[in-house]
Amino acid sequence: MAVGGELAAGDGTAKQVLPSAAPVYRGWMEYAMPAYTINGSTYFKLRDLCSLMDITVGWDDATKTITVDSTK
Repeated sequence: MAVGGELAAGDGTAKQVLPSAAPVYRGWMEYAMPAYTINGSTYFKLRDLCSLMDITVGWDDATKTITVDSTK
């Protein structure tokens, strides 16, 4: 389900962030990793998810750009 608006500017009010025990599956294997629930949506760290799928995540400080490379 697409929610949308995740990258929109905030409204200036504090949000409640709760730890989440939401599982992540790759094939039939279940993996536990840090997750957070904010306003009813579960969020995982990009680097954690990509690591699970053998995808490289990088950061270019000069351009403030995230790179995601699935070919490695």
